[in-house]
Amino acid sequence: MIDRRERADRKLARLSETNGQLREQESFWRSAHQEALTGLWNCRYADAGLAEELGRAHRVPGYRLSVQIADRVALPVPHRRPRCRRQLGDRVVPGARREGGGAVRGGGRG
Repeated sequence: MIDRRERADRKLARLSETNGQLREQESFWRSAHQEALTGLWNCRYADAGLAEELGRAHRVPGYRLSVQIADRVALPVPHRRPRCRRQLGDRVVPGARREGGGAVRGGGRG
C-alpha cells in the first residue's frame, strides 16, 4: 500500500513539473508573439497566421480569405503633430483589439 502511494506521489510530482514547464513555454511563446504595451499580436504572429491561412485557402475549395491593413502613422492629424497622432492611435488600438482576433501591431519593418 505504501509503495503504491509513493509511486502515485512521484507521478504527481512529475506531472506538476511538466505542467510548470508547459506554463513557462507558453509564457515565452506569448512574449515572443505579443506586444507587452498594447496586448496586440506582433508581426511574427501575423506572418505565421497568414502562412497558415494561405495554405488553407489553397487546400480548401471555396475557402475565402480577406486581410485588412491599417497604418496608424498614416492617420490624418492636423499639422502632423506626433503627440496628437500617438493619442489618436492610443484610442484606435483598443478598438482594433476588440474588433477581431486578427489585430496585429507591426513596426520597424521596411
